[in-house]
Amino acid sequence: MLSNIKILDFSQLLPGPYASMILADMGAEVIKIEPPSGDPIIQFDKLIDGKHITYLTLNRNKKIIRLNLKVESDLLALKEQIKNIDVIIEGFRPGTMDKFGLGYDQVKKIKSDIIYCSITGYGQKGKYSSKAGHDINFQALSGLASIMGNANPILNGIQISDIAGGSLHAVISILGAVIRKINQRIGGYIDISMTHSSYSLAILRIVEEANEGAIPKNQDHVLNGNSIYDYYQTRDGRFISIGALEPKFIYNLMNTLEVENFNYPSDMINSKIKKRISKKIAEKTLDEWKIIATDDNLCLEPVLNIRETREFGPIADREIIIEIKDSSNNEIKIVGHPVIYNNFSPSYATPIVLEAFELSSK
Repeated sequence: MLSNIKILDFSQLLPGPYASMILADMGAEVIKIEPPSGDPIIQFDKLIDGKHITYLTLNRNKKIIRLNLKVESDLLALKEQIKNIDVIIEGFRPGTMDKFGLGYDQVKKIKSDIIYCSITGYGQKGKYSSKAGHDINFQALSGLASIMGNANPILNGIQISDIAGGSLHAVISILGAVIRKINQRIGGYIDISMTHSSYSLAILRIVEEANEGAIPKNQDHVLNGNSIYDYYQTRDGRFISIGALEPKFIYNLMNTLEVENFNYPSDMINSKIKKRISKKIAEKTLDEWKIIATDDNLCLEPVLNIRETREFGPIADREIIIEIKDSSNNEIKIVGHPVIYNNFSPSYATPIVLEAFELSSK
């Protein structure tokens, strides 16, 4: 789909590489520029059979070139290749790329229609722009942490701000810019602030606060623990989720649970009703609830661990764990592209480390 798009990716760790991974899955030619020591994500990457699995996954389908940008010859070679590039992605603090003559205004003189995407924690301007930070900090400052969890904020098992705030917003913005470039023959600069994008994820609560003035907090809303929409513990110490909101699903659920005299919508937020539901859920094991959950109109589903997702439920319906071979012909399992297209199939290959630039001709 993106076979004519060429991307130069200077980013490291998770947000930028995840974004360019998606674009590479979709057929873009991605050359990732790394320092001589490689992407620092390998410092946090779990070694499995001697391989950095996270690194290999995030950089699949990419070409890797390791350069020292402080060496003039490396920098000159890089700038020469920018003439053939459509998109640049970088994730450094504001001003870092300018020091190497690779900031947007400098690159635009080399390639006037370049699409240039910067992914940072706090954006290019403002008093926070130069501050260091990671996912937990972005969730804290965006307000997300204040509306999750029970009495205290919780640490999520995934990097919401990095991926949903950074990577996915970058992909959307880059694709929009590519379409504009095709139609209008102009490039542009994209300033992704992971904190601002994370803030926008709380859209339902933001508009309430902006218009009503009440400050949202955890367990104060139908969708964050203040209603029957919640997790419940089973007899064997596991959990199930109840997501019924509409009347037809609610009444079907109450009939199944044998909870009588339920009044919609007033009993959606009713501690006594919730206790009755909790008691009913605790009477059966997770496996017993799995059988009951096969009803298409319950909105009741088991909380599965990562392994169980591939054995039970919708994840098992798609081939999402893909096996690829590394340079030594060893098989590696990765998470494949999650979207199905009717006329395009992503292909997968481990990253190729190049000694010099190798770009396909336009």
